[in-house]
Parts: sequence; structure tokens; C-alpha cells
Amino acid sequence: MYYLKKLWYNHSEVKIMKFLLFIFLFVFVIISLFTILGVYLLKGFSNIISALFKRDSQEDIYIPNNKEKSSESIIIEGEVVKDSFLQEYIKDINKAKLGIDSDVASALSSLTESLKQMDSYIANHKKNEKDIMMMTEHYIPELLKHIKVYKEFSLSGINSKHKEDIKFELLETINMVTKAYSSVLSEFYDSMALSVSSSLEAIKQSIKMKGYVK
Repeated sequence: MYYLKKLWYNHSEVKIMKFLLFIFLFVFVIISLFTILGVYLLKGFSNIISALFKRDSQEDIYIPNNKEKSSESIIIEGEVVKDSFLQEYIKDINKAKLGIDSDVASALSSLTESLKQMDSYIANHKKNEKDIMMMTEHYIPELLKHIKVYKEFSLSGINSKHKEDIKFELLETINMVTKAYSSVLSEFYDSMALSVSSSLEAIKQSIKMKGYVK
């Protein structure tokens, strides 16, 4: 009788252990399923939020029209550096024109046109950029400083005998700087033309020597 009771108890303990193990596995599977489902739901929600923000940012992007593009530099080869150093000086000169008399403003407009032409050139010929940078950093800041002094004279309302002298010297200097840029740019294109001419002549001579053309 004792052995039967012991066997019964042992058998009951095994059943309880199996039942507890089943419960544990069942709970583990349920938790795992909910965890996987939660991960997928969070990922989907995150993608939706990202798509919304991406769409909003794309709507804020400003795309210039063809008229605005016409003012950009024409690029033959190479890449344009955004906000080049010459562009910054052009902006400074345009600011300096505000409130100044028409003679000086006209001279400054001619200078900015020369700088724009030079900017277009060095955008395609980066090897010459360093020389133009040295030239610009040497002359333009000094010129802007004297333009500021002349504007102070003009806006003060004081009739000084030196005002006209300063204006004459200023105009002469602006025109000289403008001619300097035009001259250097002309030399660049002359050099380029000679190089092209020599290269084309070499091609023609090679064709003649090989008898391709008589």
C-alpha cells in the first residue's frame, strides 16, 4: 500500500511538471509572437512617419525656373564651386552701389560685369583661380574701403573741396581695376586660342604626313 501511494504521488508530480512546462512554453510562444508583431508594427509606423517628413521636405525644395537659370555661369567642363570667392566680392560691390551717385555706380556696374565674366572663365579653368584670387584679394577690399569713405563724404552734406578730388581718383581707380580684369581675361583667352591653334595645326600636319589627305 505504501509503494502504491508513493507511485501515485510520483506520477502526479510528473503530470504537474509537464503541465507547468506546457504553460511556460505556451506563455513563451505568446510573448514571442506579440514581440515580433510589435516590432513589425513599430517598423511600419516608423516608415510612415519618415515618408511624411520626406514628402514635406521635398515640397519645400525651391526649383528655379529657366529665367533664373539663365543668370548662372555657363560650364564647359569641370564643376562650379557654389558661392565662389568672386561672387562674394560682387555682392559686396553691389551693396556699395546703394546710395552712391550715378557716375560711381555706373563704374562699379562695369566692374561687376568684368568680375562675372572672370568668374565664368575660372569656373571652367580652375588652374587660373589662384592667380585671380590673389589679384582680387589685393585690390577689391582696398577699393571697397575707399568707396565707403566717399559715400561718407557724399552723405554728410558737407561741401568739401576734397570731395570732387576723391570722386575723380575713385572713378579712375575703379576703371583701372576693371580694365585690369578685362586685360587678364583677354590674355587667358589669347593663350587658350594659341594653344588650340597649335594643337589643330599639329593634327593637320600629322594627317598630311601620313598621306591621308593630299
